[in-house]
Amino acid sequence: MNTLVTGGTGSIGAWVAHELLNRGHTPIIFDINIREQFLDDISEKIQFVEGDITNYDSILNCVSNYNVDRIIHLAKILPAYSEERPIHALNVNVSGTGNVLKAAVNAGIKRVVFSSSKSVFDTITEEYGPPLFKPLPIDYPKFSRTSLDHVPFYTITNKMVEYFAIRYSRANDLELVITRFGSTWGPGKLQTQHEVYDKNPQSTGGWLICRMIESAVSGSSIDVNASQLKTDNVVYTKDVALGVTLAALSDNVHFTSGYREFLLDAGCVFNHKDFAEALCELYPSFNLNVNEDDGGMASHRDGVACRFDLSRSKEELGYSPQFADVKTAVNDYIKTSEKYSQ
Repeated sequence: MNTLVTGGTGSIGAWVAHELLNRGHTPIIFDINIREQFLDDISEKIQFVEGDITNYDSILNCVSNYNVDRIIHLAKILPAYSEERPIHALNVNVSGTGNVLKAAVNAGIKRVVFSSSKSVFDTITEEYGPPLFKPLPIDYPKFSRTSLDHVPFYTITNKMVEYFAIRYSRANDLELVITRFGSTWGPGKLQTQHEVYDKNPQSTGGWLICRMIESAVSGSSIDVNASQLKTDNVVYTKDVALGVTLAALSDNVHFTSGYREFLLDAGCVFNHKDFAEALCELYPSFNLNVNEDDGGMASHRDGVACRFDLSRSKEELGYSPQFADVKTAVNDYIKTSEKYSQ
């Protein structure tokens, strides 16, 4: 089976390619700028197509020429860059996804997997948020936040795409899988060309975890404000890649009205201090310097901290996160980065 992976050289897409190959499938990597850093060891076994999802003909030609059966759609403009260039984010994330869906329908492709975000959920409160973190159900209310003051353009584009994709798939007999995951972290996230690094020193989530690891490896420490240290369901990119690959290939997906939603995380929550402790064991000279502040980091991340109920993902996809242990994941990050930097 040939599976198209848009954004296939990104920090998630590259591991999707590895997952597909491990299962005997051929990945067709479609990206606007081919970068093989995490694919050079398998490059002879996959196909690379340089293209832009905002160009419909380039997508249609690709899926037709390579007899693509399914699409894993990961190409998008991510949060930091979306804030800087919101109209560009609209064109790529919304119109570009429309092109992917249209090409899938016209080429007779069976299934499209779309990577959304947990930020489409309403503000997460009470028992599902901190400090209790009761597993958030798949049917938790979505889309109806009344205030847009702290809703990023990236989140808005995800909401728009979900609405459109569900309606479009129903009208065109297309299997649509929507995957939502927490803040991702993993090797290449800070360096991959398509994932513009948020250079804001007050960044949090997966970005901060990657900054911490890179600082420890380089022999330096890092300064953060106390309000940057969040407890949330950050998830390793290799686990996300596993989940979206299973979503594309599983024959056990129980589609309702043409689509199905799945949640992907590590099955638990972490605090940035957990990663600092693991790094201090590996690199005793590393220090996370925490500055007390006024808690002024109120942002779009407030109100989204949660832990997912993975029941559906486990039952229908066979998803089981492999990197739920901080030390295991940190060690893999370091070893993987060393392997592909040589």
